[in-house]
Amino acid sequence: MKNVRIVVALMLVSMLVIGTAAFGAETKKIGLIVQHMTDEWAQDSYTYMQEMGPSRGYEIILADSEWSLAREAQHVDSLLSMDLDLVCIQPADDNASAANVRQFVERGVPVLSVGVKVESDEIIGFVGWDTFQSGIKVGHNAADYIEQNLGGKANIVLLTYPLNDNCRQRRLGFESALSTRNIDANYVFDQNFDGSRELSVNIMESVLQVNKDIDVVWAAFDAGALGARTALQAEQHSAKIWSNGGWGQEIYDLFAANDPHYYANYVVAPNIYADGIFDAIDRYFAGEQELGNVYIDFPVATAENYKEVWSEE
Repeated sequence: MKNVRIVVALMLVSMLVIGTAAFGAETKKIGLIVQHMTDEWAQDSYTYMQEMGPSRGYEIILADSEWSLAREAQHVDSLLSMDLDLVCIQPADDNASAANVRQFVERGVPVLSVGVKVESDEIIGFVGWDTFQSGIKVGHNAADYIEQNLGGKANIVLLTYPLNDNCRQRRLGFESALSTRNIDANYVFDQNFDGSRELSVNIMESVLQVNKDIDVVWAAFDAGALGARTALQAEQHSAKIWSNGGWGQEIYDLFAANDPHYYANYVVAPNIYADGIFDAIDRYFAGEQELGNVYIDFPVATAENYKEVWSEE
């Protein structure tokens, strides 16, 4: 499989020049605890951080929690023995992980929350994206399509993941955008696909057995969107799909082929996300002790603009 990357040639050159100068010969040791490394987005994001860390003056020590709070706690114990300068954490549990944050803080190690915000007042800041606004952007893209192609009215299926607050916010943003645009939205089906591509296939097959009058499918992220596409394709159905999060070669190829089902995707580009984390770390070591929420703005990709978002290496 080809590696998929953002077009960042100029950015990488500037990082090589500026990043190494920021701290001279000193390299700071950064722990990076992530929820998982099971998909292409996570692999690209955090492998990129490891690869680019030295050019920014950082040694990145990566630890994969494998979606487990217990595993995350084990990584905390291990990292505390490594004389770290800072820890980035994508929490396994946005509430329970606060206890692990506290362990670092008590040992004098600052903690930056990334990707998913840990609910703790002891972190120095959060780097990620505004998930409600991501839903707004996807919703406006869908509203444009509905106005231009469906006369402002659509029967909509929602494939949700309510266990995750980020995904709940994406849905709220999507619905809010359609409401503000006065779209006549008929939500005919609303189902938790539990993060499973296979389950989303089954859900969409069941929906189509009961009601084939579907115009739009919204999914919290790509596992749901791609599963729905499989079911629509099998039925030769004309409904379009909007995914509120995804990345990877499979999505690139669908846009390149102008897929008749997969219409749009909110793209959290790994390199831009990782660079945002590096920039926040730079700010902290430059003396900015409280960073607040650092939201990175990402685009909605379609077959019309995907080449501006992706490039192939």
